[in-house]
Amino acid sequence: MTELSCLQCNENQYIALEDQVLCVASDNKNKRVLIRRNLKALWDIFVEINHKSIAFFSVRANTPTEVNEVFRRLNTGGVALTQLELVLGKIKAKYSDYEERLWLVAEKIEKSSEIKFPSTSVLQFFHLLVKDTIRIDEGRLVTADIDTFQNLLQNETNPLVELFSGYLRTILNINHASIIPRWLAILPLATYLTIRQRHGHNWRIRSLSAQHLQLIHQYFLLSQFCDWNTQTMVNAFSQVASIAARDGLEFPLEQIRLIAIEKNRTGYLNEYQLLSQPWLATKILMHKRSYVFHENKPQVDHIFPINLDGGDEAYQHTVDVLWNFQPIPAEVNNYKRARHPREFFQSKDGSKYWNSYDFIPLADPNSWTESDASLWNDYKAFITFRRQKMLDELFRFYGLTIA
Repeated sequence: MTELSCLQCNENQYIALEDQVLCVASDNKNKRVLIRRNLKALWDIFVEINHKSIAFFSVRANTPTEVNEVFRRLNTGGVALTQLELVLGKIKAKYSDYEERLWLVAEKIEKSSEIKFPSTSVLQFFHLLVKDTIRIDEGRLVTADIDTFQNLLQNETNPLVELFSGYLRTILNINHASIIPRWLAILPLATYLTIRQRHGHNWRIRSLSAQHLQLIHQYFLLSQFCDWNTQTMVNAFSQVASIAARDGLEFPLEQIRLIAIEKNRTGYLNEYQLLSQPWLATKILMHKRSYVFHENKPQVDHIFPINLDGGDEAYQHTVDVLWNFQPIPAEVNNYKRARHPREFFQSKDGSKYWNSYDFIPLADPNSWTESDASLWNDYKAFITFRRQKMLDELFRFYGLTIA
C-alpha cells in the first residue's frame, strides 16, 4: 500500500507493480486472479487521477499496534469507533470479506423469516460463542480468536438461521422484529442450538420432542415478559445452555429461572406482564395467525370497537385490552370499524369473516344460543370469557399459567 500510494498514474508503473506482487501467487491461478482484481481496485482508488475518492496519509511504524493507536486517537476527534467496529476491523485485517459474508447471513435470516436481524447482531452472537460474553471488548481479542470467528461464519450459522426460520417464523408465526422487545434474550437459544450441532445432537426445531420444545417455548415467553435481558443474565444463561447442549440434554429452563430470580427478576409469568406487552402477547396466544404490518405497526382489531356508539370512557378503557384484540388485515379492520360485533357477524357482509377471529363463542353466528347471545350483548362478559379462553391456550400450547 505504501509503495502503491506513492506512484504516479503511469501504466508502465502499474504493470511493473503487478509483476512484482504476482510472484507471491506462484502458479496458483485463483490467487493470481484475486491479486489482479484487488490491485486494480486499489489502483483505481489511490492512484487513478479521476478516482481520488479516499483521503489518506501513511504512518511509518514498526508494529501494527503503533499504527492502530494513531488510528484510534484520530477517531476520538470525530466519531469514535465502537468496540464492535474495532473487533470487526481486526478480523477483516486477516479475512477481508468477513463483513460482506456477515451481511449474507443477515440476508438469509430475513429471507427465511421476514425478520431483520442485523449483521452487527450476528457478530455479537459470535462474540458470545467465542468469549462467553455479549460485551464486546477489542482489547480482549487474541490472534487465535480471529480464526475462531472465521470458523463460526463458515460452519456454524445454520442453527442461528434455524432459530429464526424454524422456530420464530414457522412455529410462532412471528414475522417482524418489532414483535420481540428483548432481542438479547434470544441469544441463549441460538447458543443452545449451535452447541448441539457442534456435538452431533439434534438441533433442528422440528426434530425436538414436544416436551423439549415446550421448555424452549417457556424460556422464550418468560425471558420476554419477565425481562430476562441484562448482559450478565444473557451470559450466564448461555453458559448453562452450552453445558446442557454439549451433553445432549433438554434446554435448562429451571437453572435459568433460578439465575433470573437471583438477579431480582420474577421467575413466573404474571398477568400484568402479558398486558404490558400486548403485541407480543396477542401474537403468541394466536400463534396460527401472522400480523399484517403497516410500516412498523401490526394491524389489530378491537372486537368490541373503542368508538362504539354509546360507549363512555369506562367502556373505552375496558375494551382497550389484550383480551379484546385480534390480529386482522387492515382492510377487514377498516370495513368493520365501529360496528357492534353482534351486528357485524350476523350481517351478510360480516359473517364471512367469522373464521378470521379466535377465542370467540363457537356457535354459528346465525344460530346463537341464548348463552352465546348474552356474551355478545355484554362486552364485560365477552372479555371475561375470551380472557379465560386465551389463558387456557397459554397452558395448552406453552404449558404456562399466570402466577
